[in-house]
Amino acid sequence: MIKKALAWLECGEIKRLDWYGHEGNPSQLLGDKQWPQRLLPLLITGKLQMRVPSIHTLGSYQNWLGYSGSNLAVQNPKLNISSIIKTKEPDFNELKFHLTGMAGDGNKGHIWLLRLMQELLNRENQTNKEITSNLRKVKLHFIGLEIDKSASLARELRYWGRAIMGENFDWTAHGNHQDTIRSMAKANIAVSCSKAETFSMASLEAMHLGNLLLRNRTGGWEEQLLDGINGFDLGETEQKPGKKEIELVHRLRNTLITPSKKLTAMSIAANKHSQIFQNIKYANWLLN
Repeated sequence: MIKKALAWLECGEIKRLDWYGHEGNPSQLLGDKQWPQRLLPLLITGKLQMRVPSIHTLGSYQNWLGYSGSNLAVQNPKLNISSIIKTKEPDFNELKFHLTGMAGDGNKGHIWLLRLMQELLNRENQTNKEITSNLRKVKLHFIGLEIDKSASLARELRYWGRAIMGENFDWTAHGNHQDTIRSMAKANIAVSCSKAETFSMASLEAMHLGNLLLRNRTGGWEEQLLDGINGFDLGETEQKPGKKEIELVHRLRNTLITPSKKLTAMSIAANKHSQIFQNIKYANWLLN
Protein backbone atom coordinates (compact mmCIF):
# COMPACT_ATOMS: atom_id res chain seq x y z
CA MET A 1 0.00 0.00 0.00
CA ILE A 2 2.85 2.42 0.79
CA LYS A 3 4.51 1.70 -2.54
CA LYS A 4 1.25 2.15 -4.41
CA ALA A 5 0.41 5.46 -2.71
CA LEU A 6 3.89 6.84 -3.43
CA ALA A 7 3.64 5.75 -7.06
CA TRP A 8 0.35 7.65 -7.39
CA LEU A 9 1.98 10.72 -5.85
CA GLU A 10 5.06 10.57 -8.07
CA CYS A 11 3.06 10.24 -11.29
CA GLY A 12 0.59 12.96 -10.34
CA GLU A 13 -2.52 10.84 -9.79
CA ILE A 14 -2.78 12.39 -6.31
CA LYS A 15 -1.52 15.84 -5.34
CA ARG A 16 -0.63 15.21 -1.71
CA LEU A 17 0.04 12.27 0.59
CA ASP A 18 -0.28 12.49 4.38
CA TRP A 19 1.73 9.87 6.26
CA TYR A 20 1.57 9.26 10.00
CA GLY A 21 4.77 7.54 11.10
CA HIS A 22 3.84 5.53 14.17
CA GLU A 23 6.92 3.31 14.14
CA GLY A 24 9.61 4.65 16.46
CA ASN A 25 12.45 3.38 14.28
CA PRO A 26 11.47 3.83 10.61
CA SER A 27 14.52 1.95 9.33
CA GLN A 28 13.09 -1.26 10.84
CA LEU A 29 9.92 -0.91 8.78
CA LEU A 30 11.58 0.50 5.66
CA GLY A 31 15.08 -0.93 5.74
CA ASP A 32 16.07 -0.36 2.12
CA LYS A 33 18.27 2.71 1.58
CA GLN A 34 16.10 3.75 -1.36
CA TRP A 35 13.32 4.89 0.99
CA PRO A 36 14.96 8.08 2.35
CA GLN A 37 16.15 8.94 -1.18
CA ARG A 38 12.63 8.48 -2.52
CA LEU A 39 10.85 10.35 0.26
CA LEU A 40 13.18 13.33 0.59
CA PRO A 41 12.28 15.20 -2.66
CA LEU A 42 8.58 14.68 -1.98
CA LEU A 43 8.98 16.16 1.52
CA ILE A 44 10.96 19.14 0.22
CA THR A 45 8.21 20.04 -2.30
CA GLY A 46 5.44 19.50 0.25
CA LYS A 47 3.73 16.79 -1.79
CA LEU A 48 4.44 14.47 1.12
CA GLN A 49 3.44 15.53 4.61
CA MET A 50 4.80 13.34 7.42
CA ARG A 51 3.77 13.51 11.05
CA VAL A 52 5.05 11.54 14.03
CA PRO A 53 3.61 11.17 17.57
CA SER A 54 6.30 12.90 19.65
CA ILE A 55 9.35 15.14 19.77
CA HIS A 56 11.47 12.11 20.66
CA THR A 57 10.26 10.19 17.61
CA LEU A 58 10.75 13.25 15.39
CA GLY A 59 14.49 13.13 16.00
CA SER A 60 14.66 9.54 14.75
CA TYR A 61 12.84 10.43 11.53
CA GLN A 62 14.93 13.54 10.95
CA ASN A 63 18.13 11.51 11.26
CA TRP A 64 16.78 8.76 9.02
CA LEU A 65 15.65 11.12 6.27
CA GLY A 66 18.30 13.82 6.61
CA TYR A 67 15.50 16.37 6.68
CA SER A 68 14.28 18.79 9.36
CA GLY A 69 11.83 21.01 7.47
CA SER A 70 8.25 21.86 8.39
CA ASN A 71 6.73 19.09 6.25
CA LEU A 72 7.98 16.59 8.83
CA ALA A 73 6.52 17.53 12.20
CA VAL A 74 4.92 16.31 15.43
CA GLN A 75 1.24 15.44 15.70
CA ASN A 76 0.49 14.27 19.23
CA PRO A 77 -2.32 11.71 19.52
CA LYS A 78 -5.65 12.97 20.82
CA LEU A 79 -6.89 11.74 24.18
CA ASN A 80 -10.34 10.26 23.63
CA ILE A 81 -12.08 10.40 26.99
CA SER A 82 -15.42 9.00 25.85
CA SER A 83 -14.61 5.57 27.30
CA ILE A 84 -12.65 6.73 30.34
CA ILE A 85 -14.47 6.42 33.65
CA LYS A 86 -14.53 9.08 36.32
CA THR A 87 -12.31 8.41 39.31
CA LYS A 88 -12.61 8.92 43.04
CA GLU A 89 -10.61 11.41 45.06
CA PRO A 90 -6.95 10.32 45.09
CA ASP A 91 -5.85 8.23 48.06
CA PHE A 92 -2.14 7.87 48.82
CA ASN A 93 -2.22 5.86 52.01
CA GLU A 94 -0.67 3.16 49.83
CA LEU A 95 1.41 3.44 46.65
CA LYS A 96 -0.37 1.43 43.98
CA PHE A 97 1.89 1.12 40.94
CA HIS A 98 0.75 -0.24 37.62
CA LEU A 99 2.42 -1.05 34.33
CA THR A 100 -0.08 -1.38 31.50
CA GLY A 101 0.82 -3.30 28.35
CA MET A 102 1.40 -6.81 27.08
CA ALA A 103 4.68 -8.46 28.05
CA GLY A 104 5.51 -9.37 24.46
CA ASP A 105 9.27 -9.68 24.02
CA GLY A 106 10.07 -7.62 27.11
CA ASN A 107 9.98 -4.15 25.56
CA LYS A 108 7.63 -2.66 28.17
CA GLY A 109 10.10 -3.13 31.02
CA HIS A 110 8.15 -5.47 33.31
CA ILE A 111 11.35 -7.18 34.46
CA TRP A 112 13.00 -3.83 35.20
CA LEU A 113 10.05 -2.83 37.38
CA LEU A 114 10.05 -6.12 39.29
CA ARG A 115 13.74 -5.61 40.00
CA LEU A 116 12.99 -2.13 41.27
CA MET A 117 10.33 -3.49 43.63
CA GLN A 118 12.72 -6.20 44.86
CA GLU A 119 15.43 -3.63 45.60
CA LEU A 120 12.87 -1.46 47.36
CA LEU A 121 11.76 -4.30 49.63
CA ASN A 122 15.38 -5.25 50.32
CA ARG A 123 16.02 -1.69 51.41
CA GLU A 124 12.98 -1.79 53.69
CA ASN A 125 14.39 -4.87 55.43
CA GLN A 126 17.62 -2.97 56.10
CA THR A 127 15.84 0.10 57.50
CA ASN A 128 15.32 0.62 61.22
CA LYS A 129 11.81 0.17 62.63
CA GLU A 130 11.33 3.86 63.40
CA ILE A 131 11.72 4.82 59.73
CA THR A 132 9.84 1.74 58.50
CA SER A 133 6.76 2.86 60.43
CA ASN A 134 6.59 5.92 58.17
CA LEU A 135 6.72 3.92 54.93
CA ARG A 136 3.65 3.42 52.79
CA LYS A 137 2.77 -0.09 51.66
CA VAL A 138 3.71 -0.73 48.03
CA LYS A 139 1.50 -2.66 45.61
CA LEU A 140 2.12 -3.56 41.98
CA HIS A 141 -0.39 -4.42 39.27
CA PHE A 142 0.53 -5.65 35.78
CA ILE A 143 -2.36 -4.85 33.46
CA GLY A 144 -2.81 -6.56 30.11
CA LEU A 145 -0.65 -9.68 30.38
CA GLU A 146 -1.13 -12.41 27.78
CA ILE A 147 -2.63 -15.73 28.89
CA ASP A 148 -2.14 -17.90 25.78
CA LYS A 149 0.11 -20.96 25.93
CA SER A 150 2.93 -19.32 23.99
CA ALA A 151 3.21 -16.36 26.40
CA SER A 152 6.17 -17.68 28.37
CA LEU A 153 7.41 -14.27 29.55
CA ALA A 154 3.97 -13.35 30.89
CA ARG A 155 3.91 -16.58 32.89
CA GLU A 156 7.36 -15.85 34.32
CA LEU A 157 6.27 -12.33 35.29
CA ARG A 158 3.23 -13.65 37.14
CA TYR A 159 5.39 -16.17 39.01
CA TRP A 160 8.12 -13.73 40.01
CA GLY A 161 5.68 -10.96 40.83
CA ARG A 162 4.02 -13.17 43.40
CA ALA A 163 7.35 -14.57 44.64
CA ILE A 164 8.79 -11.09 45.25
CA MET A 165 5.73 -9.21 46.49
CA GLY A 166 3.29 -11.85 47.71
CA GLU A 167 -0.28 -10.60 48.07
CA ASN A 168 0.84 -7.08 47.12
CA PHE A 169 1.23 -8.20 43.50
CA ASP A 170 -1.70 -8.58 41.15
CA TRP A 171 -2.23 -8.89 37.42
CA THR A 172 -5.00 -8.55 34.85
CA ALA A 173 -5.24 -10.43 31.58
CA HIS A 174 -5.19 -8.60 28.27
CA GLY A 175 -8.75 -7.49 27.57
CA ASN A 176 -10.84 -4.69 26.12
CA HIS A 177 -10.04 -1.02 26.55
CA GLN A 178 -12.80 -0.31 29.06
CA ASP A 179 -11.67 -3.11 31.38
CA THR A 180 -8.09 -1.85 31.13
CA ILE A 181 -9.13 1.65 32.12
CA ARG A 182 -11.09 0.32 35.12
CA SER A 183 -7.97 -1.51 36.31
CA MET A 184 -5.80 1.56 35.82
CA ALA A 185 -8.24 3.68 37.83
CA LYS A 186 -7.61 1.52 40.91
CA ALA A 187 -3.93 2.53 40.94
CA ASN A 188 -2.33 5.88 41.72
CA ILE A 189 1.10 5.69 40.02
CA ALA A 190 1.67 4.72 36.39
CA VAL A 191 5.11 3.45 35.40
CA SER A 192 6.46 3.82 31.87
CA CYS A 193 9.85 2.10 31.65
CA SER A 194 9.78 0.72 28.11
CA LYS A 195 12.93 0.18 26.09
CA ALA A 196 11.21 2.07 23.25
CA GLU A 197 7.97 4.03 22.83
CA THR A 198 6.63 6.46 20.25
CA PHE A 199 4.25 8.25 22.65
CA SER A 200 2.62 5.90 25.25
CA MET A 201 -1.14 6.37 25.24
CA ALA A 202 -1.29 4.33 28.44
CA SER A 203 0.65 7.08 30.24
CA LEU A 204 -1.67 9.74 28.86
CA GLU A 205 -4.80 7.86 29.95
CA ALA A 206 -3.25 7.27 33.36
CA MET A 207 -2.67 11.02 33.72
CA HIS A 208 -6.34 11.66 33.01
CA LEU A 209 -7.22 9.18 35.77
CA GLY A 210 -5.06 11.17 38.19
CA ASN A 211 -2.17 8.71 38.24
CA LEU A 212 1.26 10.20 38.86
CA LEU A 213 3.84 9.27 36.25
CA LEU A 214 7.14 7.51 36.76
CA ARG A 215 8.44 8.03 33.24
CA ASN A 216 11.65 7.20 31.44
CA ARG A 217 12.85 9.17 28.43
CA THR A 218 11.19 7.35 25.58
CA GLY A 219 8.75 8.82 23.07
CA GLY A 220 6.26 11.22 24.64
CA TRP A 221 8.16 12.07 27.81
CA GLU A 222 8.83 15.67 26.74
CA GLU A 223 5.12 16.25 26.17
CA GLN A 224 3.72 14.25 29.08
CA LEU A 225 6.04 14.66 32.03
CA LEU A 226 6.42 17.80 34.12
CA ASP A 227 9.11 16.53 36.46
CA GLY A 228 8.19 17.07 40.10
CA ILE A 229 4.76 18.43 39.15
CA ASN A 230 2.77 15.53 37.68
CA GLY A 231 5.37 12.80 38.15
CA PHE A 232 9.06 11.99 38.21
CA ASP A 233 11.76 11.51 35.59
CA LEU A 234 13.40 8.07 35.56
CA GLY A 235 15.97 9.23 33.03
CA GLU A 236 17.44 6.69 30.62
CA THR A 237 16.58 3.41 32.32
CA GLU A 238 19.25 0.74 32.06
CA GLN A 239 18.88 -3.03 32.29
CA LYS A 240 18.69 -2.82 36.08
CA PRO A 241 17.32 -0.03 38.31
CA GLY A 242 20.03 2.29 39.58
CA LYS A 243 20.46 3.87 43.01
CA LYS A 244 18.73 7.04 41.81
CA GLU A 245 15.51 5.22 40.88
CA ILE A 246 15.50 3.14 44.07
CA GLU A 247 16.05 6.24 46.21
CA LEU A 248 13.27 8.09 44.35
CA VAL A 249 10.64 5.46 45.10
CA HIS A 250 11.91 5.01 48.66
CA ARG A 251 11.37 8.75 49.24
CA LEU A 252 7.88 8.48 47.75
CA ARG A 253 7.09 5.81 50.32
CA ASN A 254 8.14 7.97 53.25
CA THR A 255 5.17 9.95 54.55
CA LEU A 256 7.46 12.43 56.31
CA ILE A 257 9.48 13.21 53.19
CA THR A 258 6.58 13.01 50.72
CA PRO A 259 3.27 13.77 52.48
CA SER A 260 -0.02 12.70 50.91
CA LYS A 261 -0.92 16.36 50.40
CA LYS A 262 1.94 16.71 47.91
CA LEU A 263 1.00 13.53 46.04
CA THR A 264 -2.62 14.66 45.85
CA ALA A 265 -1.53 17.96 44.31
CA MET A 266 0.54 16.05 41.75
CA SER A 267 -2.45 13.84 40.95
CA ILE A 268 -4.55 16.93 40.23
CA ALA A 269 -1.72 18.32 38.09
CA ALA A 270 -1.56 15.07 36.09
CA ASN A 271 -5.25 15.25 35.28
CA LYS A 272 -4.99 18.93 34.36
CA HIS A 273 -2.02 18.35 32.06
CA SER A 274 -3.86 15.53 30.26
CA GLN A 275 -6.61 18.00 29.26
CA ILE A 276 -4.22 19.59 26.75
CA PHE A 277 -4.41 16.40 24.70
CA GLN A 278 -8.21 16.35 24.74
CA ASN A 279 -8.26 19.51 22.63
CA ILE A 280 -5.99 18.27 19.83
CA LYS A 281 -7.50 18.62 16.37
CA TYR A 282 -6.09 16.55 13.52
CA ALA A 283 -7.66 19.02 11.08
CA ASN A 284 -4.91 21.49 11.96
CA TRP A 285 -2.52 19.11 10.19
CA LEU A 286 -4.72 17.70 7.45
CA LEU A 287 -6.11 21.07 6.31
CA ASN A 288 -2.76 22.86 6.47
